[in-house]
Amino acid sequence: MLLNLKVKDIGGINSADMKFKRNFVVVTGESGTGKSSLVRAVELLSGRRAQTDFIRYGSQSSVIEAVFINDPYSDKDLTNKDNKKGITAVREIFRNGRSKSYLENKLCSLTDLKSFMFSRITIQSQFAQLGLLDPDKQLELVDSCGGKVLETTCSDVSFFFKKAYDCDRRARTMKAKQRELQEKYKQAEEVISILYSVKPEHDSERKWEKEISELQTAICQNRKKESLISFFKGNENTSGLLDSLEEYAPQLQDLVTNEQDKLKARSLSDSLIDKCNELMKLMEMNHSLHTTDELEQQIDETEKKVGMVRKAKRMASVETINELYKYAEEAGKALQRIRESNSALSELEFQGKNFRKKASEKAMDLRRLRKEAASILENRVNTQLKDLAMEHLSFNVNLNEMDKLREKGAEQVDFSLKTNEGFSGSVTKIASGGELSRLLLAIQLSLPGNQLPETVIFDEVEAGLGGRAAVLAGYKLKELSSRSQVILITHEASIAALADQHYVVYKLNENTVIYEPPWDERISELARMLSGDYSLEEARQHAEKLLSESSLSTTGKN
Repeated sequence: MLLNLKVKDIGGINSADMKFKRNFVVVTGESGTGKSSLVRAVELLSGRRAQTDFIRYGSQSSVIEAVFINDPYSDKDLTNKDNKKGITAVREIFRNGRSKSYLENKLCSLTDLKSFMFSRITIQSQFAQLGLLDPDKQLELVDSCGGKVLETTCSDVSFFFKKAYDCDRRARTMKAKQRELQEKYKQAEEVISILYSVKPEHDSERKWEKEISELQTAICQNRKKESLISFFKGNENTSGLLDSLEEYAPQLQDLVTNEQDKLKARSLSDSLIDKCNELMKLMEMNHSLHTTDELEQQIDETEKKVGMVRKAKRMASVETINELYKYAEEAGKALQRIRESNSALSELEFQGKNFRKKASEKAMDLRRLRKEAASILENRVNTQLKDLAMEHLSFNVNLNEMDKLREKGAEQVDFSLKTNEGFSGSVTKIASGGELSRLLLAIQLSLPGNQLPETVIFDEVEAGLGGRAAVLAGYKLKELSSRSQVILITHEASIAALADQHYVVYKLNENTVIYEPPWDERISELARMLSGDYSLEEARQHAEKLLSESSLSTTGKN
């Protein structure tokens, strides 16, 4: 609970030091005196975003300091285990928009400060009624009435849901990675096949081009030789030069008349034919070992290898054969990863399916428990509403089933009110402002003790109430103070008279003054709240009667 609150340079407050000695504390004062500055101060201490217009005019910074002692209504332990000393929380706001936070005089983050304050203080104002429309807040209120079993089941649903979601997320990531690798190496298998079949070396292309050039030269020479041989020897269809020589050369000797010259001509003719045959044999001996068709086939095979390698380089988007081998190595590893990940992907999908099944099973248990908790909350709130003179309204908790499972289950909560005349609808459509205030109070009174914060600050939550309704609300606030410290900013005298401790806020020149009045001055303050006049005797008598009827009036006199 809150033991001490010090505020410096917030709004109109120059300096205030409030020591809380009781469980039900009221803060009163005329409108515009600075009561809201106290609320702003606690909001800032609770982690609200710093705003420079909160800083008192003329000051460069504001400081809010609070001391908390161990909550007497719970079994929570303080961090330092020294309940008498308590824990000090401080926040300092600067004109430049920055701020500093401290816990136990040690600098800490704003997140740490917010975490520390979360279970210690809740601020309820007229605007808190809007929280009754928040489905998440409504679900939280229902769950708070379900006990440990519901809490555990809700945690199980969340656990299995997150596990299933994590498996699905990892599976999606794995599939995306597979698609990425498959896209990057979509032609890798063909590239690798080419490399395995051709097995090029780093300079193979140059060698193949040279080989093709040499083969083309050899083909040209072959064709020339074949043409000359055909000219000399002829073929199946035509006779060649040698045939003609063998036919006509002997006839030349007949043209010579001298017998001696005929012998010489015959010798020369035979020699010519022999030499030509010898020349043909020499040409045939030096002719290529391969036919032109064979050479052309070799060119085709070499050009095919060149084309395959160049195709592989285009598919791999590389320039050299070394880069091609590097690509093939990386692609091989990637394809292997894809094959290996298929097994892991199947396992992930299997796990995700199992986790979703378990989450669904737990969600059905949670739905049953929530129906029971909703009924408990309904009954408790309606009992409290009767005590708050709201018998004409009944509070309903509607549990709406959703088609899709979420982390918090598969249902939403909707609070509604129903009148005795049969009209029903959202709480804000059926209830007036004052009734909403009492409904909010009834809900808080209906919550288990461990769900209540150590300190609840009500900022004019009784607005719109008067007469019997205000008195009943006051008694309920006092009842709540037996389970949680209640600090109430109020304009209602009948409620203020019920408090265990009373602070008054007033303006002195431009400064806001906050002090704890003695008995007589408390009577004067209640008289002002009743009539607007401190000194009106009838009002003072009424105020004293209110205090006398309070169960703690003796404490007030002391």
